[in-house]
Amino acid sequence: MISTRTDVALTDDEVAAFAFLQDQARTRPLPTVDLNDQHQVNAAIARGLRSLNVRGLTTSEGELSQDLTAFSAVAAAPARLGMYALQDGVAYTTAAALELISDGEVAVVVFRSVLGVHSCVLAGDPQAEAYFRTMSAQLTGDDAEVLVLVEVGAWLVRAGTAVPAQVTDGRWRSEGKPVPREDLLSRLWSTALQHV
Repeated sequence: MISTRTDVALTDDEVAAFAFLQDQARTRPLPTVDLNDQHQVNAAIARGLRSLNVRGLTTSEGELSQDLTAFSAVAAAPARLGMYALQDGVAYTTAAALELISDGEVAVVVFRSVLGVHSCVLAGDPQAEAYFRTMSAQLTGDDAEVLVLVEVGAWLVRAGTAVPAQVTDGRWRSEGKPVPREDLLSRLWSTALQHV
């Protein structure tokens, strides 16, 4: 039976377990799990396996359900587009984020909270673009400072404008002429999908 599910919410623990079930190493950070600490990773996988099973997202044999298989890119695929809220004392890689993730076959829009909850929508769903636009507008509100990374460049968004940025070793600096935030956001969805 093929899944018709187009959205799912997963915790950090469930994402770690998802990657484990697919024999993939998780490389993108998780806000509540230090991927450099194998004890934390193992504990997260154990909690995540139990949670996925209780939610009916794995079979009784411990295999992924059809509903979850459709979201395979979430486990370990690279982010083709990432928007990361910048806050004092919080690494942008574990901050609230909006990402377009793709493994080359499946693309998923993911809003990740600082609490480690990943709200996922398949990019092929007719509602995915509206979800992306709503969540990106929310994340890049007038008071926000957001780092936007896409394969074709980087921008720093603050006070309603987007400025091209250079990112090196997790640090960034603004450089170039600012553009209105709305101009950048309107281009991002189609630009990111071209690189999926």
